Amino acid sequence: MLAEERKDLIISKLEKSGSMSTKELLEILGISSMTLWRDITSLEKQGVLKRIHGGITAVKKSKKSGIAENAVSAKRLINEHKKLALAEYAVETFVAPGDIITLEGGTTVASIVQFLDKLAETITILTNSMYICNLATQYNYEYNLVCSGGILRKISNTFVGPSAQTFFDAHKSNILFISSAGFDSEIGLTDPNPLEVQVKQNMINNADKVIALLDSSKFDIHSLMKVVDFKNIDVFVTDNDIKPEDRAFLMTADFDLRIVDL
Repeated sequence: MLAEERKDLIISKLEKSGSMSTKELLEILGISSMTLWRDITSLEKQGVLKRIHGGITAVKKSKKSGIAENAVSAKRLINEHKKLALAEYAVETFVAPGDIITLEGGTTVASIVQFLDKLAETITILTNSMYICNLATQYNYEYNLVCSGGILRKISNTFVGPSAQTFFDAHKSNILFISSAGFDSEIGLTDPNPLEVQVKQNMINNADKVIALLDSSKFDIHSLMKVVDFKNIDVFVTDNDIKPEDRAFLMTADFDLRIVDL
């Protein structure tokens, strides 16, 4: 098993149990104590988990504040199976040959890239994400891929600032796929960085359709700034792990709600 596969498995197990002992991990993974120590150290540096006596525990996120921002390398591992399910559904349901699609830099949206194989030669992708550009090169697809450029934020691997904003002002798309750090029923989609929010708002203003992809872990997290009003979201895609009260609220909103079974 490769290192990234082991880390993904550790994260998946932690999502279900909250904590695990070193003994349990060694039995599940079938690796040496030294290899396990390296994997745990790597994930702890990414802010995904922390070590405790005799094992590890998941890093608990506050339901009241989502201001802290993880690096993209850590975020991609969190709830990965949910992100992949939403991304696959989004491509199969909404993307058609000839479309121009904008992908903002979140890891849920980035997961869309791997499901575009049957459409790659016929679509154009606009993005401000170096992570998405690098991800696209890993697949043997003939994308028409256009990146905004701008000031690179290392933690998110995205371009921000006036150049990125100007780029999206000048390029229209059929569909914008967007996510966020948090979702609040009173505010909408929220993010921790003003520069990221500014670029996303330029994307929103120049897209024919705005499709939000948010897995259930983003609910009730309040981040620093509002990204988009509910009235500007055309389709909202989430998973069936959302709480009943959140489902009830979303069903009253003025957008097309899609709930993906996991």
